[in-house]
Amino acid sequence: MDGTFFWSEVLSALGSRKNTPLFSQWQKLTSATYDIENNSITIYTPNNFIKEYLLKSIEDIKSIVESIMYKNTRITIEIDNVRFMHLESGDKEKTEKPSTNVPVRKKPPGINPRFKFENFVVGSNSQFCYAAALSVAARPAESYNPFFIFGGSGLGKTHLLQSIANYIYEYHPSTRVLYMKSEKFVGSYVDAIRNKTINDFRKKLSDDYDVLVFDDIQFIAGKEQSQNELFFLISSAQENNKQIVMASDKFPKEIENFDTRLQTRCCAGLICDLKPPEFETKVAIIKNKIVQLNITMSEESVNKLAGICSNNVRELEGEITKIGAYASFANARITPDFITEVFKENKKSKKTPSIEISTIIKKVASFYGIHYSDITGTERKKEVLVPRHISIYLANELTDKSFSDLAKIFRKKNHSTIIHACKKIKTEIDRNPSIKTDVLALIKELNQIV
Repeated sequence: MDGTFFWSEVLSALGSRKNTPLFSQWQKLTSATYDIENNSITIYTPNNFIKEYLLKSIEDIKSIVESIMYKNTRITIEIDNVRFMHLESGDKEKTEKPSTNVPVRKKPPGINPRFKFENFVVGSNSQFCYAAALSVAARPAESYNPFFIFGGSGLGKTHLLQSIANYIYEYHPSTRVLYMKSEKFVGSYVDAIRNKTINDFRKKLSDDYDVLVFDDIQFIAGKEQSQNELFFLISSAQENNKQIVMASDKFPKEIENFDTRLQTRCCAGLICDLKPPEFETKVAIIKNKIVQLNITMSEESVNKLAGICSNNVRELEGEITKIGAYASFANARITPDFITEVFKENKKSKKTPSIEISTIIKKVASFYGIHYSDITGTERKKEVLVPRHISIYLANELTDKSFSDLAKIFRKKNHSTIIHACKKIKTEIDRNPSIKTDVLALIKELNQIV
């Protein structure tokens, strides 16, 4: 017996027991063999992601198998890429040789290689959403189409969307994937109209990609022509069996000024709600992050941090980085009391209206030995650009000014430039010790002024 006669039955039963259709969706991506002499079953998966997910349900699998086999059966799960490639190819003849004319692919632009499924901390708040995203990545246009994720800011929507893109790039060599934020889509559409290249724009998106991933879809709301263009693009993609993936901070029908036809398209497939993490998931996120940052933190300190931190995953990771930086700067151990003190200091300094933007700019200019006008000017030399970005970052961290307000003060066209500068410095703080030291020193000096 090769095991295949009952494996689909096991997956169906597992799906019913777990109240999810995901396992049935994986019938083409998993298989099983039965060793009658040793009374053992080996389950084969294409990669570690599906293997780990099955391992979480191993007791249920064992129970279902034994109800079929009527005896205690040893079960192992192995990764077999060769078998997976055969399964993915449909039911092609085994003698068929793989094509040697596979074109050289470019990595999808805008994709962060760190955003992968194995780096996403799964909790009860995100388990179904994670599994559905993995199913979509494993079988584009076969599982759920369109696939829509919604949830508050900083909960991991972008991480999951980019995980799908990274997975497809790695495991589906012939599948072309596009990842694009809706603001970028609008900008590209406007440029195409202005440059009279709208047909090229449409042809590129329609013909050059098999999977279309759109992030922050709420930003297209209210832009009538852009919404109309996106609707026809999605309609065309579905007609041609192309996978559509989208994310927003709200349920489609709750997005203000969102085209009714787009709402209908978004709701036609699977919609997943990504909820804020509960305490246990926050603990897991903290432990994962401190390993990445090589930070030493006791179990008691981890629990303390999880208890007082925000439910926003992005902010939580930022707080971990900040605490690590403060500990390094002060040469101190991270204890529950140390965490409490850091949070007290942050509460005093965060969004403090009494610090003037001009004071921040003067302090940064003096610190780097440049002029005030260099920071508010347009010169893009590195010795000016870095202090300017730091000034913007500090202004956002230490005052109550909005991004739009800061754009006017720093003479930028719009708030997106301000957001970019803040993200840039946050990234540099994580990976550049010199920048981290400078920023912490400036925060300390500015806090003394208040």
